[in-house]
Amino acid sequence: MSACDDTFSRSERMLLALLRGALWGHGLPAELFGGADEVLWREVAALSSAQGVQALALGSVMALPVALQPPRGIKIAWALNTGNIERRSARQKEVAEGMASLLGGSGIRMLVLKGVGFARFYPEPLRRESGDVDVYLFGRHDEGERLLLDAGAVLTQERHHKHSGLCYRGVAVENHAHLLDVDFYAEDRIMEERLLGILAADEMLRNAPAGGVLFPPSGFDALFLMRHAIAHFVFGEFVLRHACDWAMFLSANRGRIDFDAYREVMDSIGHSRVADMVTALTVEHLGLDASLAPPFTAGKGDADEMLRMALAPRTTIPEGASQLKVLYFKIKRMADYRRRYNMVYRHGFGRYITRSIRDHIVDPQKILRK
Repeated sequence: MSACDDTFSRSERMLLALLRGALWGHGLPAELFGGADEVLWREVAALSSAQGVQALALGSVMALPVALQPPRGIKIAWALNTGNIERRSARQKEVAEGMASLLGGSGIRMLVLKGVGFARFYPEPLRRESGDVDVYLFGRHDEGERLLLDAGAVLTQERHHKHSGLCYRGVAVENHAHLLDVDFYAEDRIMEERLLGILAADEMLRNAPAGGVLFPPSGFDALFLMRHAIAHFVFGEFVLRHACDWAMFLSANRGRIDFDAYREVMDSIGHSRVADMVTALTVEHLGLDASLAPPFTAGKGDADEMLRMALAPRTTIPEGASQLKVLYFKIKRMADYRRRYNMVYRHGFGRYITRSIRDHIVDPQKILRK
């Protein structure tokens, strides 16, 4: 994206340039950053936070010539936030290693998924923001959970659909009984079967001893990472962090991904269109070398559309909203989901509405819960 491209706001173009600099070392165009005032820089900082890339972008901010950098107060706040993110990431890594060791004492192997796992693809892993630690215990969910609870973990969410929630040594943990939401989505049942097959066939993973943190092979991550991004896309939660994950994964695993197998699964579950749009975004707007990406049919218009949807603010419920307003905003948010949902799933949005009604009957408090 050139500095003169006015398809997006100046603050959005500045953030994208900062990310290209952070990911690949691309130069930062002086004409884009020159003359940016405090108000504009505050917009960039807020946008980087909302998109989950504030820590990632800081390196590029500090690489700018001093005359082009944001005012001192903004830099200090940005650096403080980045420090907090790095400390949280380091703590998550430490706790994940401790969990693996604890579970390994009972012969339970622990696979780390999503955020903490994706961080290993970044040049500075601690700057990849993550809210929790996602783990899969190879079919020993219940046994592993009992061990963690005996070791002081607190159950924060009973098993619901694919995982339960814990707080272990101050860190949020999702303990996956299933990799995906196989109870509801036919697409996830197809995907889960393929993912489990990849894990079972991987000799290094199969022979890895319990006690250490394990990560999935590249064939698994290609499918899981994209399915994870698309699941967030459906409900208006796809942000630039997810696109950066895809770009960093593809770069770190060049030559090790079977793109034909990836395409076959995406086609089989009807995800190819949206997956190609995500890939096009990473190439057109984040600077990924197209030769590293799986073949895709989406063009710049599709990349722009995906980027606009990523940057669009999610419908949020204002603080202090009355119960009636909470209900109004939840209905509005559900209406916002409809187009995205129908882009991804074959069974239509009505099935999701039915499931939502069922979940709210089981737990009526959800109706007015933010």
